[in-house]
Amino acid sequence: MSMGETIAPFVGRVILAWFFLAEAYDRTINWDATISLLDMEGVPFPPIMHFVALTVLVLASVSLIIGLRARIGALGLFAFVAVSNIFMNDYWNITDVIERQNAAEAFARNLALGGGLLVLMGLGPGRFAIED
Repeated sequence: MSMGETIAPFVGRVILAWFFLAEAYDRTINWDATISLLDMEGVPFPPIMHFVALTVLVLASVSLIIGLRARIGALGLFAFVAVSNIFMNDYWNITDVIERQNAAEAFARNLALGGGLLVLMGLGPGRFAIED
């Protein structure tokens, strides 16, 4: 196994986890603003859904970093990305052309992130993991 095949999956897992942990941190310190945003977007039970989302983000990210049940962690993060993308980037409902384009770009970026998580689910965490 080459160095890239050995190291790349671990580094990729850490980068993905870092992204989601940074998001969880930001959403935690801006709790009230996030609740207001969720309410404006029509998310049911905003405080409960926010708490559930933060729990998924943190637990799944830790699972990616240490490689313990990383496929399940990737699935949890994929579910988070898919659901939040539909609620928070509903560009098809935006009439302003510039706002719609920005939301569509964010939607596409999140799809790409979800694609990376699906690859991780399919191929597994790689060599530097507690379990495959």
